[in-house]
Amino acid sequence: EREREQARVYDLQKERELRKERAPELSFAGRRRHVSDDERRRYQRTLDLVLDRNEGPGGHTEYRWKKSGELAFVDRGDFITFESITPTAVRAGLQLAKEKGWEAVRVTGSIQFRRENWLQAGLMGIELSGYEETESDRQRLIELKREQELRREEYRRRDARSQNIEPRDGLMIKASELRRALEEEAKKLELEIAGIQKERRA
Repeated sequence: EREREQARVYDLQKERELRKERAPELSFAGRRRHVSDDERRRYQRTLDLVLDRNEGPGGHTEYRWKKSGELAFVDRGDFITFESITPTAVRAGLQLAKEKGWEAVRVTGSIQFRRENWLQAGLMGIELSGYEETESDRQRLIELKREQELRREEYRRRDARSQNIEPRDGLMIKASELRRALEEEAKKLELEIAGIQKERRA
């Protein structure tokens, strides 16, 4: 009986090892929240830019690369199985998880795939199990978060410029309002100069 139990445990371990190597996958890990339509549209950014959604066999949703038409991953309800394990595919898959309201996920697959998911999940605020990070992973996540914040700041500046707004001493001032204020100051200065000249002539 003990030998049979040891053999069963061994078989389960081997199965998990094979699954890690052969089945890149994200799965729902028990915590879900409601996602509004506006929030869902934000999560779809990478999804809609590079992937097409199509109904696949069994009612599952397939996500294929727009350029090549090749399969990237499949939404199987509480599982997302990956055919592509590129960083872009990982990011899009996690965005799909956010869109579905998943707050916690479990990852299986190769070490490289699990590591990339851990990094991207850290950037998105998703709790992830199935990968034990290293100190270098934690340092890399800190670097990525810094880069993310710099990109966000640049996007905010671009958005401000597109709305005719200029940053001044930490404040956001419309360029039209700034011009009007400068014109008023110029008029005041002209009146002061005219008054000084008048006094001198008198």
